[in-house]
Amino acid sequence: MSTIAAGAVGGASLTTLSGTAAAWDQFDVAFPDEHEVWFIVGNDLHYDPPLVTHVIVDTSDGATCRLVEFTEENATTYPQLFGERPVIRYDAGDETVLGVLPYNRHHSGDGRFSRPRCVLLNEHVDEADAVKASKNVDCVQTAMEKKWDGNFKTCWFEAVEHQDVPDENRIDECRKITEPGTYKLVADLEPTTEETCLEIRAEDVRIDGNGHTISGAALPDDAESVGILSAATPETRLPSDDSLPITITNVNITGFENGVLVSKNDTVRLKRSEITDCDRGVDLAVDLDNISMSLEDVTIKGCTRDGFRSIGFHTVDITDSEFTQNGIGITVFDTGLELTKSTISENDETGLNTSDTFVEVADTLIEKNGGDGFTHRFTGMIAENVTLRENDGRQIGVLGPFPPESVPAMTFEATDVAIGNTTTVDTPRTGVNALDAIPEDELPSLPDSVTPVAEGFEVITTVTTELDVRFEFESTEKSVELLRFDGADWDSVTETSGDDGLLEARIDKGGIYVPVK
Repeated sequence: MSTIAAGAVGGASLTTLSGTAAAWDQFDVAFPDEHEVWFIVGNDLHYDPPLVTHVIVDTSDGATCRLVEFTEENATTYPQLFGERPVIRYDAGDETVLGVLPYNRHHSGDGRFSRPRCVLLNEHVDEADAVKASKNVDCVQTAMEKKWDGNFKTCWFEAVEHQDVPDENRIDECRKITEPGTYKLVADLEPTTEETCLEIRAEDVRIDGNGHTISGAALPDDAESVGILSAATPETRLPSDDSLPITITNVNITGFENGVLVSKNDTVRLKRSEITDCDRGVDLAVDLDNISMSLEDVTIKGCTRDGFRSIGFHTVDITDSEFTQNGIGITVFDTGLELTKSTISENDETGLNTSDTFVEVADTLIEKNGGDGFTHRFTGMIAENVTLRENDGRQIGVLGPFPPESVPAMTFEATDVAIGNTTTVDTPRTGVNALDAIPEDELPSLPDSVTPVAEGFEVITTVTTELDVRFEFESTEKSVELLRFDGADWDSVTETSGDDGLLEARIDKGGIYVPVK
């Protein structure tokens, strides 16, 4: 691999750029032709080490990955097309640019490559040829092996117009928006007196944050401050598929009581944005119903109460997002939630906090939270390819300071749900109160003649349950059996045995289970 040098930036004339680009995270990607790619970035050039992406290039010796670093030395500007946004241009000369492999957020050191998202293909190259060649390059092979379960992932993004907005829609200070249209931040905003920085009072509004930051750091500590307030739809009309949505993209919000507050029955879409160091990152007002909210590629970090909160009969769709180091990761009461391809980690209390609702969770990691990973009360859950591990409370527990047996069992449907590091659960539909992984040193005293080969698995249920469970252990172990602790004694679970690293069992009773040798 090679890193782009300042001398490699250049090439095509301005007239070769089509005027549209694919939106990605904090930057946009444009392919002027088959030999060049442009990265139109926000304020992302200050990281040390810098943000990175891989360009996939077809050479005379075959396809290869070339590393591009987002640095000031590699950047230029083209005010005619992109205003003051920095542009990094990679020119492959006579070689062909097949696509790019972006990485989702900044991490220091080698962690910069920890979240490869998908391959964005060059529209000027035959798609089948580009896919075939891209699958074999080392950066994509690594992503497929470590993050994509062996599959090849292609990005699909809406086109983003890079046309300048009217002067009256260029935002360089806090303001109220009362007319539909597209608005663009052209500067960072730091209010000193306005408790609400951007107040949206119209439908069909699109705000391009342009990579800028809205900061409430200069406001008094006791201010009831809001970074962006969405308050457009009359409360007498409910949002529907025909509603004109409010779309907010590519903005950083920090230091407010509420980063984004939705206080009317709006349809709101938040994309490719970051909210940090607020009281609540996103809050759907508690005295309304029928808000429709979606988050795509959003990071919410360091908020003292909730990263995301929704209380009321709302619908919420969250994908490709991260909730970390908040008080609680996500709280939803009475709100329908679909959560996919996301991470909820290292929050002080519960990861995902639910009540009186139905949630669908897929391809999501919930780990290392200070309380339970997932809590429920009068909740139903469908989960597929979800991992809950290393949470300080139970991996699945009940809402509030109550014994799990005192709260009604949750309706639970699971496919490939990992509880801890060694146990995976499947069930078509059953009832459970709580599930947990029990480290070896926290297990009740075992018989002297046996040794655990994997973590324990605790099932608490007040109803008939049926779980198909897989325990994984070192493949060198032979003649492994499953024991169950009923609160007083350990007994062998009949008709269960395992070898070659796997023991499978159907569990229909509460208790603590552990495979032993």
